[in-house]
Amino acid sequence: MASFVTKEGRDKALNTHFRVNQSGSTAVGTWYIGLFSGSAGYTVSSSYTDPGPTELTSYVESGRQTCFFGVSYDQNVTNEDNKSTFTISGTHTVWGVGLFSSPVKGDTTAVGAVLDSLEVFSIGRTYVDGDIIRVTYNRRISAG
Repeated sequence: MASFVTKEGRDKALNTHFRVNQSGSTAVGTWYIGLFSGSAGYTVSSSYTDPGPTELTSYVESGRQTCFFGVSYDQNVTNEDNKSTFTISGTHTVWGVGLFSSPVKGDTTAVGAVLDSLEVFSIGRTYVDGDIIRVTYNRRISAG
């Protein structure tokens, strides 16, 4: 599995944490998990307006699922204690997940929205109608 923070995500983190008053950037109050059905196109240049892979929108829930992060530890935060849940509609292969600042599934046009980071799976997993996916998301920023 490959995992990386996009340039857009790093910029948002830096602007939000270090330059809120100077840059006009505002903190994101809630983050959302989205699923990807595409197996290609995951790069650090991915962005909200051009995520690269195809976002999977065929699930029962009305939007991307809220990610409730716990307290950070060792430059890492996770939603392990409160996983984001998706109920699949139809048959689909999931190749990854993303962390978004907007809850609107499939959207790429929300002004100011950010695709913070992506988790890319080494192989896709196929789910069928009614399957429930519980996503644990780990967000880490490391030096270097």
